[in-house]
Amino acid sequence: MGNWSTLTAPFKRTNLWLRAILFGLAIGAVGVLVSLPPIIAQVEERYGLAYLFHRRGPQPPPSEVVIISIDRQSAQVLGLPPQAEKWPRRLHARVVDELKRQGAALIAFDMIFDEPRSPADDSRLAEAMARAGNVVLCEYLDRERLAVGNAAQGAFATVERLVSPIPLLAEAAVGMGPFPLPKVPVRVSQYWTFKTGAGDLPTLPVVAYHLFLREVFEDMGDLNGEPALAASVSPTGMTTSFSGAGAGRIENIIKALRRRWGTAPMAARAGPLEPIARMRSAHTGDPADTAALRYRDTLLDLYQGPDSRHLNFYGPPGSLKTLSYHKVLAAALESPPVRDLGVAGRAVFIGQSENLRLEQVDGFYTVYSSSDGLDLSGVEIAASAFANLLEGNAPWPLGYPGQHLLLLFWGTLAGVACYRLRPIWALAVIGLLVSAYVTGAVALFTHTALWLPVVVPLLLQVPLAFVGGMLLRLGRVG
Repeated sequence: MGNWSTLTAPFKRTNLWLRAILFGLAIGAVGVLVSLPPIIAQVEERYGLAYLFHRRGPQPPPSEVVIISIDRQSAQVLGLPPQAEKWPRRLHARVVDELKRQGAALIAFDMIFDEPRSPADDSRLAEAMARAGNVVLCEYLDRERLAVGNAAQGAFATVERLVSPIPLLAEAAVGMGPFPLPKVPVRVSQYWTFKTGAGDLPTLPVVAYHLFLREVFEDMGDLNGEPALAASVSPTGMTTSFSGAGAGRIENIIKALRRRWGTAPMAARAGPLEPIARMRSAHTGDPADTAALRYRDTLLDLYQGPDSRHLNFYGPPGSLKTLSYHKVLAAALESPPVRDLGVAGRAVFIGQSENLRLEQVDGFYTVYSSSDGLDLSGVEIAASAFANLLEGNAPWPLGYPGQHLLLLFWGTLAGVACYRLRPIWALAVIGLLVSAYVTGAVALFTHTALWLPVVVPLLLQVPLAFVGGMLLRLGRVG
């Protein structure tokens, strides 16, 4: 009998390892199946992505972005009402002139100018915008609920109507774009790059991004047999040459370029790491010009990617460089001008932004909303979206089949450890594995914006593997 036990021992060990691997594969398969429903993606976004943001912590924003905040302090200093829409537009004209004098590369208003005010003030603002030649205005989408067919049957359709600034200001602007965002209790974690429900319009950050870097993109059209982007845009935002661009605005140029690049042979959708290789192989420019190549990479990914992108927040409210409106206006009134605002060569976003919760009127609930109720303002989110486009650092999930393979591998690893080891050792090994997974996930998110799943592998697969492994082990012992 002793000899027989000695001979069969290797087969028993092999059988145990085989059962452990099968158990691990079962844990991995459960993770894959659970991750398939769309609701799990929402759970990962709400809890997993939020966890990665908090573990990563605030990040330094790009120096190219500046916010001019219309806040309570400015209203008090200037003796104006707190509602920004009631401020005289001649003040905005002075601010635009001063920002242009100090070398701002782009001025974007996250404000609505859809109603005329004082004719003299409106004319002064339009003239200042025309002189600057780099002002982008915000539109907004008005949703209407219309009856379809027999209204008595309760059939309705929602139609989005674009509301633009008054014609005088719209004609003076270089470009325009909407920036719709949900309000509370919905947490803002994504934004639209193109609004398909409104005619595939580019949104405010996308229009600002193209105009801020139009000189870098001057040869983008040549790669697909189209006129250059920069050559197609005059200083006032009107097209000088672009076949089939439509009504002659920069927004239409962007839409046309996106349609044609999206159908180009080299435009097959790829993972976030591949546009760099595609663009570098397509361009014959100076390899040392890495910044220009990076911007072209992000532009190509913008044309070919999804219409909705996740926001990579840089931190809580006030993380982006912010100047109070009244300080900019004071600099404009100095004679001789001496104050340097630090806006030369930068993209400046102007809008309501308040770091006092009780005074905040344009706040949005985000992952960095504070416990006392302070949210990010709309202009901060617009500037963050622009900064994400500039840096090409939007969070991107692992996708398929990569995520499935990760969950299958992780479940197998956790299942084998829990099946083969004694409870105390299984607990120790699982603790080390979880620590390594979290550390790796946070590091990848911090340095590459890669977003690995957190909820399913750590809160489902690990407990399932441990409990299931221990129960099966007790069954073997019994």
